[in-house]
Amino acid sequence: MNKKISTSIAIGIILILFLLSIGFIYWQYLSLYRELSKQTDVAFNENKILDETDNLIKQKLIDCEKVQSKDLKDNCYLVVAANNRNLSVCENIYTQYTKDYCYLSTAVTRQDLFICDKIQYQDIKYSCYKIIKQCDKIQTQIQEDSCYIGLAKIKQDLSICDKIQNQYTKDDCYKIIGLDKRNLSICNDIQDIVLKDVCYAGIADATQDSSICDNIRDQYQEGIKDYCYLNIVKVKQDLSVCEKIQSINLKNQCLNLTF
Repeated sequence: MNKKISTSIAIGIILILFLLSIGFIYWQYLSLYRELSKQTDVAFNENKILDETDNLIKQKLIDCEKVQSKDLKDNCYLVVAANNRNLSVCENIYTQYTKDYCYLSTAVTRQDLFICDKIQYQDIKYSCYKIIKQCDKIQTQIQEDSCYIGLAKIKQDLSICDKIQNQYTKDDCYKIIGLDKRNLSICNDIQDIVLKDVCYAGIADATQDSSICDNIRDQYQEGIKDYCYLNIVKVKQDLSVCEKIQSINLKNQCLNLTF
């Protein structure tokens, strides 16, 4: 009797385990099905968006083609290319100058230097290199130096200034970085006296430290040095600094300031 009961219980347990296994497998199947459905929906939606974008561009190109004026037609293509970052649209432009600007806008929006190489007009090509900050690609020395100044300022990297060939432009680059970093040692390395003085005056004004004005070599009355002191007095309201001003007129003006 007990043996029969034990056998029945064992069969019952096996049956329950079997049903649970079937349920678990079915649950896994449903989960996998839902996940695949989601992925399929996402892929479908992405493809749908791409198709809609392509269709929209095609429609805009058809509209551009209907324009009679060559200049207006070129401008139409330029706008479509720029708005959609689509390089191939630029190839529809008839005028080389407008086509180059199309390449420029696409290169900038896509940050793709190689598109700059397609530009025929040198000024536009150099502008493209400059905007994307590939200064060494520029063949005109003045524009290359100007590009390095912009790149040095963006990266706050003084070593980039050393790539500049023109000494005055290099000094100007040092001045810019010196002012941004408020670093007097950078001002010290500037060879041009005026730019060096401007660097000192700028840091003095930014830090409100009149002792920095003492480094200025300009000895002209009402020059950089005198105004360096005056500007600090106006902010710090310390009339004792007025005594350092060389110009009598400017000193009196300083002493008569009211706060």
